[in-house]
Amino acid sequence: KMRRAKKVKESYIYLEGSEVLYGYFPVLLALQSQLRQVFKLFITKHKLSLRQKRIVELATRNNIDIDAVDSHVLDMLARREDKERGVHQGICVDVSSIPIQYINEYPINASRRTDILLSGIKDPFNMGSIIRSSYFLGVNDVFISEDYKTSSISPIVSKASSGTLEIHPPKKILNIDSFLNQCLQSKCLVIGVDCNKGSSSRDINDLSQNNKMLIMGSEDKGIDSNLTKYCTNFVTIPPGRDLHPDVDSLNVSTASAVLISELMRTNKGE
Repeated sequence: KMRRAKKVKESYIYLEGSEVLYGYFPVLLALQSQLRQVFKLFITKHKLSLRQKRIVELATRNNIDIDAVDSHVLDMLARREDKERGVHQGICVDVSSIPIQYINEYPINASRRTDILLSGIKDPFNMGSIIRSSYFLGVNDVFISEDYKTSSISPIVSKASSGTLEIHPPKKILNIDSFLNQCLQSKCLVIGVDCNKGSSSRDINDLSQNNKMLIMGSEDKGIDSNLTKYCTNFVTIPPGRDLHPDVDSLNVSTASAVLISELMRTNKGE
């Protein structure tokens, strides 16, 4: 099997997997969920904290090789795609990529679902934050469109999700037009977020108990115009004050959390 090598000063660390996870929660949840194949744990050679000891104990129970290394080795292993050093907390793990389920069909027979579809979310930190909020607030599934440029599911996403990616990975849609047509045929409300819809936007409290699919678009342009035609409803988040003209919106991950929370509340009839 071909092995990857990362250069650390004048030597090399050989890696079996395709990715390196770093930080306590991504590593902990990857070891617990076992969705990935785990090849080796790299741990600081200095005195271990209680969290680090927990990771070592879990890796030992799972018969995973453990290598105690210097901090500069961990710094190199946790080097992100953007070349910045990830916050590894003295823990890195050599793993396979997380398995992603590709789907063609909306789960028609399900009832009282609330899902979120991410289209064009390019920032991995936003992606990770949305995955974390979605899981915490009770979203059934996070879907990602293959038809629009969206952040890859990388170790940065796992770190930004505080490891939630390892237990609640998104599903990828192969054909978004077919998928959304199926949503509509099954009477699912397809909800778009558009601050420019004005009076055509509806209060979330007005939405019925139908299944709901919330679409969140890219950070800079919002929902692609090819997708807005599928939306049965548009919602906005009203500001709580008169806004400065240059501070007129929320970050997409924050907006997602606010809207998901409200949608889940309507499901409970509150």
